[in-house]
Amino acid sequence: MSYYSESPHKDPVDSVLPQQNRRDEHIDGLHLRSAGPYAKTIASMCARNPILRYGESKWRNSDSDYGALTVLEFHERDPISRIDLKGSQMLKSYLLSTSQKHRQRRLFMLEGVARNFVQVLGCHFNMDPEFFARQKRTQLWEVAHKGGKTPSLPSLKNPKRSFMIRYLELRYFPLVPGENSHKSSESFMPQIDDFYLQDVVGKRNINVSRKRRPVNSQKDIQGEFDNVGKVSRCASYWGQAGEDGGWDAVLLLDPPLDEIVKTDRNGYAVESKPLQHVPFQGGYLDFIQYPEGPSARAMFLKKHGPPRTSMLEDICFYWMNHADLVPIGSDPSISTIFLKKIVASHWMHYAEYTANSAHSSIYHMSRREAFEKYTINTTEKWWTDLHDTYRVCMLACEDVATILESLRIPIGQPKREFDLQNYLDSSEDFVMIYQKLLWRKDQLELLITSATGLNAIAGNKVAEVKNAEDAKRSHDEQAKSLEEAKKASILTFLALIFVPLAYTSSLFSMAGDWQPGGANFRYYWAISLPLAVVVAVTFYVISIGLRKSPGENSDSMRKENRTGRVDRERHLP
Repeated sequence: MSYYSESPHKDPVDSVLPQQNRRDEHIDGLHLRSAGPYAKTIASMCARNPILRYGESKWRNSDSDYGALTVLEFHERDPISRIDLKGSQMLKSYLLSTSQKHRQRRLFMLEGVARNFVQVLGCHFNMDPEFFARQKRTQLWEVAHKGGKTPSLPSLKNPKRSFMIRYLELRYFPLVPGENSHKSSESFMPQIDDFYLQDVVGKRNINVSRKRRPVNSQKDIQGEFDNVGKVSRCASYWGQAGEDGGWDAVLLLDPPLDEIVKTDRNGYAVESKPLQHVPFQGGYLDFIQYPEGPSARAMFLKKHGPPRTSMLEDICFYWMNHADLVPIGSDPSISTIFLKKIVASHWMHYAEYTANSAHSSIYHMSRREAFEKYTINTTEKWWTDLHDTYRVCMLACEDVATILESLRIPIGQPKREFDLQNYLDSSEDFVMIYQKLLWRKDQLELLITSATGLNAIAGNKVAEVKNAEDAKRSHDEQAKSLEEAKKASILTFLALIFVPLAYTSSLFSMAGDWQPGGANFRYYWAISLPLAVVVAVTFYVISIGLRKSPGENSDSMRKENRTGRVDRERHLP
């Protein structure tokens, strides 16, 4: 039977999957659904949307009812009320108890994507399962068959209905006391000594980088890393308006960063003890304008700012303390106004961190004394670190570009004058942040080129040192050979003196009176000494001829041809 002749009610993918995949607990959307009517919706949508089919293995043993859920109820005359619901059963009871009320404006904020909450919310509001699937998939990119998060077409984006936005949150890992610490500064040690960190609850990897300068790990107590972690986070919105002017909105948010542990390359924890961390440089800046009036300023100063412990608590802070700045209408997307502003503030924080890191690299590279520290090993590390920073910046550009696309914000929109009534709108913020990240990406490309040139300089320095060592070694060997040649010359000269003396008596058969002490011994000296002088002079003349320079020999061989020109057959000038 042909592949394309399958029954229309049977998913063709199931016919080609291996049998072991059929027994996988994470196929057909099982990572999203629990028992209930919404499970049928998820299973039937797997054929239309392959993103729903497979879940990540990291969620295999996750708690199906884990997650904090908070509901904000917006009233026309009364202040906003906050309701914290613990567990999916409380959520179900709440929805059943409020289903008969009219003109409700509610914002549901859920941390995590536990299956039981997906069942209750999806069934009650009849939501598209893709909304939950995209929030739950944490991989930045995937090429495996069991995965994928292909985005929908830009023409299908409807920010009034739903969207998902990503951002980076910066965390700082301070020095901690060592095992033998006695509260002295020298006994503190860095927590980060490798690249592999993971959020235990949110299952997200945390990117860390080395410092942008040469580091002596034995002298620098801060360590080789800059102790700043970049955590990829995301938030998703879904809204539904009612006929009576009421609306319901759902925000899926990442859980707070409570436990961060070190892992190996495969994602398995190597240390059970969680790391200590705080928001980098205190976190993002508050975006509420400082009031001008004395009474408004006094009320403003009584509020201490967002807690910066989680996205849920930060959104609750702004709605509970600054709801008077936002006109609440019949559009549910107004519930995302503070979410967008917080996300933009996080991106601005990351853009400045990247800019400062790049400036630090440029500064240390421009110092002449830095060339003494930049070895091949150092520049190779720096080159790879710059590529990693460039990769993260490139992903950041893509994430902000996706935000512009999802929210339908035109990149080329003109700048507007400051408007006190509309300054909470984030459209201009995301456009400027996108341009800043593009500038940083171009700057990092130039730094990578500079690092390549610096690596060549470091290589030339190593080659120069090696050549100097080779030249010194050659000079020492040449001096040793010259010394040995001088010794050989002395021995030869001594031989030229004593050999004639020894062979004179043998040559002339001087015996009897010719021997030492005999009457004719003086004739022995009269013959042997002149003979020794003749031999020494002959050796000297021959040595002079051998020491004659090759250039002089070549000059003596020059000749002219018949035309009077110099013969150049020997490549002479």
